[in-house]
Amino acid sequence: MFNPEVKSRVLFGRLVKNDTCFKLMKEGASKRKPDIVLEVADEGMANTVLMKQLEAEPKFTLAQFAQAVGAIYYGNMGLVR
Repeated sequence: MFNPEVKSRVLFGRLVKNDTCFKLMKEGASKRKPDIVLEVADEGMANTVLMKQLEAEPKFTLAQFAQAVGAIYYGNMGLVR
């Protein structure tokens, strides 16, 4: 988590939507990696047709979709290395 291939990390979930929790997470992460950039995921991420359809769907959230894609990505990274 602390050595991403990108500078910014997008976080999901109820804890990061709570300002106090998010500030504590950023503080702890920056002590381990001072240049890390943490961001809270929001609806602004919906930039493809599929993501916009999911955003409008009451049963699913955009965050669930992004988490699934991220899990597949990181799972596959282990196969490549």
